[in-house]
Amino acid sequence: MQNKASLIMGVVLGILAIIMVHFYIQGVTRPIFKEKEMVSVLVAAKNINARERISGSTIKESRVPRKFKDPNALTPDDIEIIQGQKTLFLLKKGQQLTWLCLGMDKMEGLSPLIKQKERAVTISVDEVTGVGGHIQPNDHVDIAANFTVESGKSRAGITTLTLLQNVTVLAVGREVGRRRVDAEEAHSTSAMLRRGYNTVTLSLTPQEAEMIIFTQARGKIILVLRNPEDLEVIADMPKITMSSILQLEQVKKLTIQRQDRIKIEVIKGGVKTIERF
Repeated sequence: MQNKASLIMGVVLGILAIIMVHFYIQGVTRPIFKEKEMVSVLVAAKNINARERISGSTIKESRVPRKFKDPNALTPDDIEIIQGQKTLFLLKKGQQLTWLCLGMDKMEGLSPLIKQKERAVTISVDEVTGVGGHIQPNDHVDIAANFTVESGKSRAGITTLTLLQNVTVLAVGREVGRRRVDAEEAHSTSAMLRRGYNTVTLSLTPQEAEMIIFTQARGKIILVLRNPEDLEVIADMPKITMSSILQLEQVKKLTIQRQDRIKIEVIKGGVKTIERF
């Protein structure tokens, strides 16, 4: 009888030992398996250029180990939110999409949106110099300026020149470039406030920043809004003075250039014609 009780006690202790070892192994291995757990994220299906709109053909779902998931990574649940949004910079094929890629990151403030080796510089604008209140964060602008120049004994004259081209707008008033306002939000409170902005914050290199700060103190800055798809920079932009405007050859040259831009080739019945619009 005593031997039977000892046998039962040994079996019970063996079972308890097995259970304890099981829980110990689980406690040790659970973090390891959690790191290897696969999670779904959104990645670039191909190289996505800066300011290219996100669509179903540019992104795809991918499974990655949890430890390799970016803390701000977008997931398949975010697809509807990001459709049609534009990227802030080039995304390589396979790169995880984050809120920062779209200017919609969860970090607060302006600093996360400033590119490496660039600075945020704010300038004052009014309804005319600020393009009538139509500038939005993430737009691209050219920066022109008027200077009053004195030449010897002659009276002062005004000179206009383009200082910089294709400059990124980081913020308009206090609205930071998280995303562009779509048509449905055109009449929202935020949009109404933005139309009354009196400052625009630009992304510039330190050297450009110095030039713009000096110009703001000694001249008048005018922003020129660009088409979102037009990123071309025109070399050797001439400065404009009263004398250059009065030169008829210059005016004629500009008129011809404008006419050339609106020529369209039309082919009807195998016959090619040039039409102007």
